[in-house]
Amino acid sequence: MNIKIAIADDNTFLINAVKEKLSFFEDLNFKFSAMNGSDLLSQLEVNSNLDLILMDIQMPNMNGIEMAKEIKKLNPKQNIIFITAFNENNLLLEAINLGIDKYIIKPILSLESLLNPIDTICKVLSYDTKVKIEERIEAMELILKTISHHWRQPINLLCLESSTMLFNLETDNTSKEKLTKELTEIVHTTQA
Repeated sequence: MNIKIAIADDNTFLINAVKEKLSFFEDLNFKFSAMNGSDLLSQLEVNSNLDLILMDIQMPNMNGIEMAKEIKKLNPKQNIIFITAFNENNLLLEAINLGIDKYIIKPILSLESLLNPIDTICKVLSYDTKVKIEERIEAMELILKTISHHWRQPINLLCLESSTMLFNLETDNTSKEKLTKELTEIVHTTQA
């Protein structure tokens, strides 16, 4: 699974460090970075096909909370992980109410502290993809059952009529021409 990720943070050192850590994993695909919320929203207008956005809460122009509100308006299912140096309950509660998936406390001291929240999102995305595939398979099976049912009825009717005609042919000495004509009419009726 290829996870497309963007990063929004006003700290270029952090952006580069996260990009470097993500580069070790083939299935984590860094798409772009933004230095503030306004920049991120502008870039999302051009490239909104992201699986995950990592963003700081405290940034110039538009903070992470405001930015998350705007992103969730555009895409309510967008996965967002906050990266923050602030472990303030009121900010975290607001983030939870916005539907933020996870948060990472700065400084990011280990690769594990970065990857555990991302891994959780990847598992959710993988599960969602599996569910979508299963739903498509179920829909296709239903369509096939419906089609086979619609074909089965005319074929059964054709078999019944032909059996009846053959019986009539044997008992009434009906001509083969009449039988052929009746079968042709049945085939045309079932095709219409």
